[in-house]
Amino acid sequence: MKVFLSIKNQDVPDSVFPMEYQLKALDKKYGETKYTMVQNSTCVLRVYETDQPCFSVGSKQFYLFLDENADVSITRNFYESICSQGCWDFVNQMLVLLRDGMKKGRIGLSLEERDKVLFHLAAINEKSQGSGLTLRQVYEILKQPFKGYMTQMFFDDLEAYVYNKRLYKHAIEQLAIFRIGGNFKNGKGMEFLYPKREITSPIRFLFISYGSLWHQDIWNNLSVETLIGDLYGEFGNEVECSHIRICDVSEIQEALELIQRINPDIIGFSIEIRALQMHETFEGAYRKKTGAAKLPLIIYGNTVPTYASSYFADNYVTEPGQSMIILGYGEEGIRQVILYKKNQSDISAIPNAVWRDDSGIIRYNPRRYDANIVIHPPVQFEINTGVSNTLEASRGCRFNCTFCSQGPQSKWDPVPIDRVIKNIEILLSRGVHELEFVDNEFFGGRSDKWIVRAYQITDAIKKLSEKYNVKISFRIFTNPLIIAREGANNLEMNHKMSELLQYMKSCGLTRLYIGIESASENQRKRYNRRDTIQDIILAIKVVRDLGIALDAGFIMFDPLMDLNDIKENVNFYKSYNLIETNTWPHRELCVLFDTPMLNILKEKGLITGVDYYELVYTYKYASKEMADFTDTVLEFGAKTGKLFQVLKYSTKELFSDELKHEALLFSRKMVDENARVFLELMEEMIKCLEKGSGDYGKCLEKAQLSMKELITDIEKNLVIYDKNSAHYPKLVKNLYEAKKQLGMASIEQI
Repeated sequence: MKVFLSIKNQDVPDSVFPMEYQLKALDKKYGETKYTMVQNSTCVLRVYETDQPCFSVGSKQFYLFLDENADVSITRNFYESICSQGCWDFVNQMLVLLRDGMKKGRIGLSLEERDKVLFHLAAINEKSQGSGLTLRQVYEILKQPFKGYMTQMFFDDLEAYVYNKRLYKHAIEQLAIFRIGGNFKNGKGMEFLYPKREITSPIRFLFISYGSLWHQDIWNNLSVETLIGDLYGEFGNEVECSHIRICDVSEIQEALELIQRINPDIIGFSIEIRALQMHETFEGAYRKKTGAAKLPLIIYGNTVPTYASSYFADNYVTEPGQSMIILGYGEEGIRQVILYKKNQSDISAIPNAVWRDDSGIIRYNPRRYDANIVIHPPVQFEINTGVSNTLEASRGCRFNCTFCSQGPQSKWDPVPIDRVIKNIEILLSRGVHELEFVDNEFFGGRSDKWIVRAYQITDAIKKLSEKYNVKISFRIFTNPLIIAREGANNLEMNHKMSELLQYMKSCGLTRLYIGIESASENQRKRYNRRDTIQDIILAIKVVRDLGIALDAGFIMFDPLMDLNDIKENVNFYKSYNLIETNTWPHRELCVLFDTPMLNILKEKGLITGVDYYELVYTYKYASKEMADFTDTVLEFGAKTGKLFQVLKYSTKELFSDELKHEALLFSRKMVDENARVFLELMEEMIKCLEKGSGDYGKCLEKAQLSMKELITDIEKNLVIYDKNSAHYPKLVKNLYEAKKQLGMASIEQI
């Protein structure tokens, strides 16, 4: 049973959360609904009870916090504490403070209250680095003239850019507790701690990351969170880390102003695929603004600088000792960067760094990555309990596919299990109910050693979900050969894996990803796949028989394919109903940097260029017939692709169907139907080729009619989507574009 609180502020018209149509949808789904009405100050509190384990509008979900629209929500744990301890006075005080903060932009408080709140925020930071204020920040505030109130800017001025919203909420909560006598928690007075530690001048580290179509609205920014968590774990108050994520060029000015305000010693750029163009725009604006001024140390990292290191070295690593690239995983390198900045280490000691020496020559210090050093869990910026949150239990992969950027020398490394469990607890303690382990391969193998490790992680998930009263769902990535293998000599281990998966399901395993990649034996040889078709079929059966939702990787087209490859793929896709496992059946092979596949295609003269923005090599097809086939499918897909990508990635906010609201379930249905259109198109095109014809006109006409029906259905159902969500503007924009591409009527009335 989960309880939700809806508050209507009588001073703000139409400020109801959840929205009325969503309440009606839940009423319909769960039958009779119980409401408890409580009159409190100027707000009306409505408790909504349902067995749905979460509720969100768009991507927003809160504990008891007022957002910009005057919406408030409360979780079950908090609600039950209030009821059992009679803490409605606390709720009332909290609402008064929130209302004042929203209306007046500031909250009045006494000098004693200010000191209590500040030092409690410092105590929070002592317990979890990065979650509160450092002692230096506290004493900076204490030096300032006290004006008798607290504002949002109260924290902005301290350069606590990432954490300011959370700090503001923490401060309001502590102020409310203080004003009711500290009797909120367990009937005992609230203990305010005054940590004492020598104040040092910290190194200020600003991380700048970029959003993209694939990442900006969905997942937490794990790479930067991981590095900041490691820095706080290693150096404590000796570093101060801030972070800003730029999702649009319009946000560049805000980032430039932040740099000027905090004057960082180090700037670290985290650049993902499809973010290079945005970074080039930022870099140009930044260099123009700073001019001849002394720049901080600049570090480039993440996917693009790692795999396009020569491009970055030529274009950005220009000042000797003042800019560098950190290749691959960055913890050990970033630690050495801090020592280098403190003049305690030489630049040549920074592992996996690429830099320019005093004579202008590019240098590189390669070192094998060691997962054993990853002992500190990531910090969490603004945890959003309404979506899936990512974490990792391992790095690397034991399987060496020719198309994978892990490379032929890749190995699988487990992250220390204590760190994994700490990470899980941080997320669950803050109300997260979906975990996505983004490991390339979760298990590491199917020996008894790795099975025991998987049980340990699963046990931790079970115990922590009980401790924090959270119904958890989690998702993992693995390989068919881990799940099951054909042959009598594999029966015992197959049984052990099946038992493990059954236990994991009972503890919340909801979805499992495996890489199928192809059903063509020739194609699979080109991909260096070690599993057989029978291994894959057996793995699919095991997962589905256990009732675990299955996701699968699949690459339909590659430049060396023939008609038989396509036939085998399409037939397998349909025979084993892979639409429910992969909703993009018309995916083309990406030729990545530093992969065996790149070398294979270079030897055959099929590589035509390089695209640093997509981080891929471009190529041509060995067969003109297959080139025409692929071009026909992909050109048709381009007409509506952006629309269905928005729908597809919005559904990934929550991977458990039990947790998805009506709009996300409808989105998934439309994405599935879109996949069927493409399967049927390819099937019809195969028949044309078998008859000796390369004219796909009638095939496309049929596919276009089906696609228009889907577009019309989406347009009719726009009303079920939350107009305030991050996805809605993209949905409308791309719906309009899709209709235009298909020659359909205007939708200006939307």
